[in-house]
This record gives sequence, structure tokens and C-alpha cells, in this order.
Amino acid sequence: MWKIMHESNKDMYVFCEPLHNELFKSIYKENIQGQCSHGYSTTSEYLKHGEKFLKHLKKFHPIIGNNVYAYKADEVIKYIKIFDELDKPVILQPNRMHFVLSDIVHHFNCKAVHIVRHPMDVFLSFMFSSPKSKYFRKLSGMNPYFFRLIRNRNPFFLDEQSKFVSRYFGVLQNPMPAPYKYFYVKKYYSERFLLCWTISNWCAVNEIDEVGGLIVRYEDIVSKNNTLQSIARYSGVRFDSSKIKIYKQSVAKYKKSDMYFCFNLAEQLGIKKEFCYLIERFNYSSF
Repeated sequence: MWKIMHESNKDMYVFCEPLHNELFKSIYKENIQGQCSHGYSTTSEYLKHGEKFLKHLKKFHPIIGNNVYAYKADEVIKYIKIFDELDKPVILQPNRMHFVLSDIVHHFNCKAVHIVRHPMDVFLSFMFSSPKSKYFRKLSGMNPYFFRLIRNRNPFFLDEQSKFVSRYFGVLQNPMPAPYKYFYVKKYYSERFLLCWTISNWCAVNEIDEVGGLIVRYEDIVSKNNTLQSIARYSGVRFDSSKIKIYKQSVAKYKKSDMYFCFNLAEQLGIKKEFCYLIERFNYSSF
């Protein structure tokens, strides 16, 4: 989404993940060391505005290090003001702004779009995002959960995310003995992931509904040619069709048994009401 918006709106500044807790590390790795995990730099936009701009961002960035979610609206507003004061319209493609969306919309009188994706497809992408790991698993037949455990034991700060959600929303995670994750690896990861996916999307949906924002399914973006244009009509952000590459193969890779597993897990975690609401609202039970 960031790449499409960036290439389609040359008269605007388009920033990728301004709330990332390792934003400045990513800027250094991509633009100084040339290590671009996506195959292209998503942070070069930050460097265009000079050292003073970066200094202000570092001073007011609301989530650095082990903090992974923005939860104090006043801190986020103070931070976003730095972008708002630039000399062109700004598009932010953030992550982890779920809990303060309504405050941001009210303060800046801006448009907000939330994209939701099927939890099991997110989980598979979350756990097995590396093309090398996909290829190795295909050749070796190795249990993918064990392989991912060896490669990255904390993908996308899952530990920090689940701890935050557990603390702030009073959802207790099941205590896990140290050897647990080696014998029940899938449950170990999926329990924490489902907690984060459910609570963050539940809050984001309520925040967006409060301000009359737009919620779009990822599945519609990759399967319907006009979905991005509906976002364009709502937001004023352009989507040049020549810049759009559709990834239809990224939909519905999970097994039906995985969904039954998720419903049972949500009940064990005490988040079945929120999980079922999201599944029903976005018609994910039919996928």
C-alpha cells in the first residue's frame, strides 16, 4: 500500500510506518547500509526533510524500543504535528495506531482508513514471511513452526505486543513453562498472535466507526479492481492503476481446521465475543 500510494501521489509526502518502534534503526539500515527487506527503501522519504526534521521525530516519537503500540493520544498528536507542518499534504501509512485513531481524526480533521485481513492469513504471513524459509520448507518438509522458531523466536515483536495487550486490556495469557513452546509451538505462537489481532482490530473498528471512517478488507483489495478507487473517492488519495500489483495468491492459505482451532483458542483466552464479532462482520466465516 505504501509503495502504491508513494508512486501515485508525487505531489504529497507519503511516510511508511511513522510509529514503528525501530523507525530510526530502519532508516539507518536501509539508507546507510543498503539493507532493504522489501527490496526497496520504505524510509527514504524521511531523509528528504533534513536533520532538523529527523531530530524532532526522535524527540517526540511515542514508541521506541520495547514499546510497540501508541496508546497516549496526546503524545501521538504532538508527534504527528511534525508531519502536519510540512509544506505539502501528508499521507501516513502507520502500524499500531489502533487505539488512538478517533483522537487523531478529531484533532487533525483528517480521513482514516483501516485495512483488516483474515487472521489466519495474517498469521501465516506473520510467521513465514521470508521467501527463503518458504522455499526451504517446501524442499525439506520440515515442520514450519519449528523452523520459524529456530530462525526468529520473536517475529514482529510478538512478545512485546502480547504483553502490552494483556496488561492494558486485562486479558490474561495462559502461563507457559519454558519447554512448552518447543512441544506445542503452533499453540504457543497462535495464542499470543490471536490475542493481539483480536484486541487491536476490535479497538480499531470501534475507533473508525466513531468517526465515520472507512474499513476495507485486504481480500477485497487483492481481488476487486475497484476497491482502491473507493478508498480514493473517500480519502482523496490517488491509486494509479499502472502502479498496482495484485497479490491474489496471498488469500486463504490456511486450513479450515485452523479456524476451529482459533475459535476454541479465543474462548480459552476470554476474547470469543470480540473475535466472533470481527469474523462475522467481515464475513470471514465464508472464506
